[in-house]
Amino acid sequence: MSVVNYIVAHKLFKRQNSEEIEEKIVDELIEIAPVSELFVTNFKQAHSVRKGVQHGRFIDDLNRWPVQKFVMEYCSETTPEKFLELSKKIGIHLRKCLKDDKRSAGGFLIVFDYTDESRGHIVAIALMADKADSGLDTNTLKFTKNMTLDLQHMHVATTIMIDRLLTANIDINYLTFMTGLRGLSEIYRKNFIGCDNVQLSAKATKYAIEAIESFLISEKHFDDAAMNEARNKIVKYFDDNPQEVSLQQMQNIVIPNPDDQEEFNDYIEQQQLELSASFKPNKKSYKSWKKFYYKESGIMIDIDASKVEDKTVTYYNEDHQLRIKDPTGDLYREYRKFVCDAELGD
Repeated sequence: MSVVNYIVAHKLFKRQNSEEIEEKIVDELIEIAPVSELFVTNFKQAHSVRKGVQHGRFIDDLNRWPVQKFVMEYCSETTPEKFLELSKKIGIHLRKCLKDDKRSAGGFLIVFDYTDESRGHIVAIALMADKADSGLDTNTLKFTKNMTLDLQHMHVATTIMIDRLLTANIDINYLTFMTGLRGLSEIYRKNFIGCDNVQLSAKATKYAIEAIESFLISEKHFDDAAMNEARNKIVKYFDDNPQEVSLQQMQNIVIPNPDDQEEFNDYIEQQQLELSASFKPNKKSYKSWKKFYYKESGIMIDIDASKVEDKTVTYYNEDHQLRIKDPTGDLYREYRKFVCDAELGD
């Protein structure tokens, strides 16, 4: 459940092959009514890991990328007047970005403030296509009664988690980006919002594999053998796609059933996990996750892949020997016990 505090829409649109910007900056907020509350509800549902969310932080250069400064100023006095002022400053900044980059088309700029029960105070900035059926009246810039949030009209959007932003913790992401059909453009993310990079590859990889593993073990009750098979499939997928992988494809590989995937997405939201929808896999983060697992009656071998890479464990295929260098005391004792038991059995 969310409480909508303020919402406003402006229009900044640049036609193709033209430098002229069609602009309308309004002087009043949109009334908080069922239709505006519906917009925020639909936005929240769309703004999830299912639709391509990525995470990041502001660049610490408030003069060149001023959105952070505008938001921080607003946070000192969150009145309707200050919110309208915030939205106008963001609109003026968008105008500059449109003029500086010929590829940017602009559209409806929707800025809104809401309180989320799990993420706290949120300021969101959405850029939608200038279409008659987008849910906004092109003349009044108010929501129409039959408004629905069609992702075909959503270019990109950002949520700023204010509580996290104000903690100034360098290890916490407070920006999330939702991509529309055009994907997350660097023009929007860096030039307009001022986010230098999305979640680092190492963290994105670590969080994704930890989430998959915890879900499969705690919710789907995978045993060691099944978990090992799932790990190895995902590691192969990462190896085959070193530039970019997707969380959706990871799900397709290990939990192809749509009902299981829906359950996984619910699990992510319940646990409030920060997972990027796509990322560059970090080899150091995922290679140590892979395990080699073998089990027969009376003996089980479970080896971390990092031990194979650093030559602690070596398998010789020609004579089917598995050699372990400098085994731990526990491993050595278990091996001796297995050998003695086997000899006594004979």
